[in-house]
Amino acid sequence: MVNAVETRSQKKLTEESKQDLNMSEETIPESNEKNKESPDELDDILPLIQPEISESNLIKLSHKDFAKEQMNSAELKPLFEEAKSGSSKKNHYTVKNNLLFFQKEDKDGTKRKCLVVPEKYR
Repeated sequence: MVNAVETRSQKKLTEESKQDLNMSEETIPESNEKNKESPDELDDILPLIQPEISESNLIKLSHKDFAKEQMNSAELKPLFEEAKSGSSKKNHYTVKNNLLFFQKEDKDGTKRKCLVVPEKYR
């Protein structure tokens, strides 16, 4: 014979999980023609790319202009100072060819060099 005793807390948990399953079924709409979103609704959901920061503008940007924007950025000035001080930390900032990079080492020992992007191009 099996001891089939269910406590109040166990019963409450099973009822709550059943309610959660019922609610999740109600919130997932079936996919049909009525549920498809119009292009206007998609524009509200997905923001459009701003023309002043388009990908083509970033590609056309010269090395000299990008370095100038990094130097003029008030947000990046303390990072340039840190790079000049020559920190010996695992993760540190470096300047190479007048460009500011963040150099870090992952847990597995992989070294990565990331270009620091000024706020104008983010």
